[in-house]
Amino acid sequence: MTSKLIEIAYLAEAIAEENITKSKVNLNNIARKKKITIIYGHYQKAFLGELVHEKRKFYLHVNLDLLSEKKSPRTRFTISHEYGHFFIDDHRNKLMSGVSLSHSPNYSYYSRIPTEIEANHFASHLLMPKTRFIKKAKKLEPGLNSVLSLKDVFDTSMECTSIHYINLDVLPCMFIKWKPDLSYSYSSYSQSFSALTGIKGKPIIRINKGYLTDIFDSIDNSIPKVEYVEEATTLSNWVATIPPGSKRDLIGLEQTFKWGDYGGFTFLVFPQ
Repeated sequence: MTSKLIEIAYLAEAIAEENITKSKVNLNNIARKKKITIIYGHYQKAFLGELVHEKRKFYLHVNLDLLSEKKSPRTRFTISHEYGHFFIDDHRNKLMSGVSLSHSPNYSYYSRIPTEIEANHFASHLLMPKTRFIKKAKKLEPGLNSVLSLKDVFDTSMECTSIHYINLDVLPCMFIKWKPDLSYSYSSYSQSFSALTGIKGKPIIRINKGYLTDIFDSIDNSIPKVEYVEEATTLSNWVATIPPGSKRDLIGLEQTFKWGDYGGFTFLVFPQ
């Protein structure tokens, strides 16, 4: 992590601590303090959120055509992302000089655009301050159970919470995102997982749609209803570059969650 991202995390967490109640950051309180006017409107597919500077004032536009609920976790992340553009000095200075920072409405948590990376980083640490997040995570069962609880505590989305859990290196684990058709979307892993397995860069994920389909069907048809399915596994079942039976072929847990119509997630957890 660069020194700038570390500074951004500290900045976001300091702001969070000034505006937090029972682990949930009051975003409206931040807007009032900084005199940022939040406008909820309909902008078709132009953007999720956009911070603009006009006549010496800041206005934060939130697009209800893409964010249907004003208080949803996704909306909270979007607002927090735009706050990043306000609180990060060089972003704010660009806006005040008339430079637009708006990008595609489909920006990713893993965008390669520097300003978006920084604003996403700010948003994650504003909504989920590191010290509070890790303290709560350590009291919970590892992996998906933690993420499901933490997203409710901090009022954040499943995906955002999962990525933060990985980035803060709570324990050795890998996160795999599946598309609605159960094809591979992307994966991420913690630093301790990389150190333990030797995996670096983009891992080659083994994809078995039949197996995933059976898991998702079992979640849909479970009585009583379950949020995810957990099984014992070996790392070689999921990562093609891990030789079966080798020292790197760790034994752990696979935890798979179906995310409505958006696909799903699999956590590979290796508690130490």
